[in-house]
Amino acid sequence: MFPENAQSSAPKKRKVSEPEVIVLETTPSPAPKKRKQSSPGHQSKSKTLKRKPLPPPPKECIICCEEYPVGSFPESPHLPNGKCKSSVCRACFEQHLENEVETKRWNAVGCPECSQGLEEPEMRQLALQSTYEQWLDKAAKSYNEATEDFRSCPSATCNWGCIFSTKADGNIFTCQLCSIRYCVVCEVIMHEDETCEAYQKRRETQDTAEEERRSETYLKKISKPCPSAE
Repeated sequence: MFPENAQSSAPKKRKVSEPEVIVLETTPSPAPKKRKQSSPGHQSKSKTLKRKPLPPPPKECIICCEEYPVGSFPESPHLPNGKCKSSVCRACFEQHLENEVETKRWNAVGCPECSQGLEEPEMRQLALQSTYEQWLDKAAKSYNEATEDFRSCPSATCNWGCIFSTKADGNIFTCQLCSIRYCVVCEVIMHEDETCEAYQKRRETQDTAEEERRSETYLKKISKPCPSAE
């Protein structure tokens, strides 16, 4: 006979766990597409590469004879007329207009290629700002001088002027820019503390004395002593 606890004292068997099996699902890759064979007479379209146009060659200025890029030449104001070919560089164009404004009347400033007169829009576009302003001053002064009762300042360094009437403003012109006083009756700088009649009489006496002095000097220069007086 076995003891009562014989069954409980028997060794227990371990359960061995079964290995896990991992199943990977894969999606089938699509079958490669078959190329369509072009039918006879059908031409395949090929991409053409567009090349950038080459920049134009440099251009020679007809005044300084230097070569510059085409962008350095301003568009000629008379190009539609076929008289100009825009062959003067911007630096020479600006220098030409500066010389023209300084030496000529405002309405005689011309193009360096065809000498045709330039109008206000062309001067504003082609000339330097200082040259353009000087040209405007000349044009305004010329217009004002043609207007009745307009007077300019007599000072050589002043460009101011205004409408002046002797009936309303008297005989003394006062410049509002340089403050010079000018007698419009005697046409001289204002003779302070002296009336116009006294000034004119004094000038007449001075002019007569000066004329006599000049005549005497001239006679002494060209005359010779008489030989019979020796």
